[in-house]
Amino acid sequence: MGEFLKSLSPKTRILLALILGAIVIVLFWITLLGFLSTRRNLARVNEYNIAIGLARQTDADFQLSISKGKNFAILKDDTNRKRAMEYFKKARDHFGQLSRVEEDPQGKTLLYQLGAGLQSVEFPLGMLTSTAKKGDSAEKLYTHYLKDITIDFDDASQSYVDYLAQKIRTTEETIRSQTQMDLLSALIGAFLGLTGMGLSYSIANSLNRALKNETASQERFRILSEVAEEAIMIHDQGVIVDVNPSLTRLLGYTAPELIGHHVSQFMDRASGDTTRQRIREGYPERSYEITARRKDGTIFPLLVHGRDIEYEGRKLRLSCGWDLTELKRAEQELRESQERFERFAEVTKEGILIHENGIIIDANEALLGMTGLTRAELVGSDGNLALSEESAAKINGFR
Repeated sequence: MGEFLKSLSPKTRILLALILGAIVIVLFWITLLGFLSTRRNLARVNEYNIAIGLARQTDADFQLSISKGKNFAILKDDTNRKRAMEYFKKARDHFGQLSRVEEDPQGKTLLYQLGAGLQSVEFPLGMLTSTAKKGDSAEKLYTHYLKDITIDFDDASQSYVDYLAQKIRTTEETIRSQTQMDLLSALIGAFLGLTGMGLSYSIANSLNRALKNETASQERFRILSEVAEEAIMIHDQGVIVDVNPSLTRLLGYTAPELIGHHVSQFMDRASGDTTRQRIREGYPERSYEITARRKDGTIFPLLVHGRDIEYEGRKLRLSCGWDLTELKRAEQELRESQERFERFAEVTKEGILIHENGIIIDANEALLGMTGLTRAELVGSDGNLALSEESAAKINGFR
């Protein structure tokens, strides 16, 4: 394996390492999702076991209720009458708990049948315990109230328990299959991870060789910076190390006049203070605006964008600057134009509104007077608010 990796080109090794890394990540997520799925399935098995327990408890309470009802038909005593109804109430309560936890449509259907069987017994059992008298024949009472009344309930109870048992078997089989898949994914991931470590070691050696070519790369960087239009500066904690021709032309200084001096010397006082603070704080923002000063004393706005670089074996700061003079002038002209328009809109007698897709953004005083509405009522509303129904219909036809 080692000889095979050495035979690959550096680019191929990097690509293979990335592919292996991606596969390992995918396998990790597959294993993690499988683990989570297994947890959910184990929770389901626990829920099914709880449901079986409730179903069996419901059935047990139901059978005890019927048994006490039969005893009452024979003895007509208060104890058996009370216990018959108490056990039936317990059966009904347990059934209510089952109804709240069951979510599967098939399970709900079976529970509906179980509830119907339970409800069919409630009335005759209640009639027996409330109307039977001492002289009534036990055989007659049994035949009239209790004979064959448990058949529907017994069938529904057994069907629901069988359904839950099948769900448990199916879920446990899914858990076994998922566990086997997770184990296989983990083994494959471990193998690929070890292979990736070998590739990483090989890539590290390649990078070490690449560092020896850093001087040549820096020379290429210098050439590119000299032909770039934006002003470029490299500095060490504010002390200028190198500049490109665009910066010297922008400030009016030669490169020797700039190198070795602090950048704050070529700004106004306020920008110099904030720049020194940025250096102390480790440059909290990558882009910011300063007021730069040329050699002739004129000042101008400058947008600065910087990042840390390795230059000649040192960690320095690369800053690029763009003159914002023309942009600021255009923004000022735009503001002045907007102010002229606003003054015109306020003194004109015609009603004027500004809208976006029919939603009013602003309106002048003349329009407010025409409509009798306040600016707060108009702004943010549909433009149809200020129109008659006929005019609104015409306007909507053009949208």
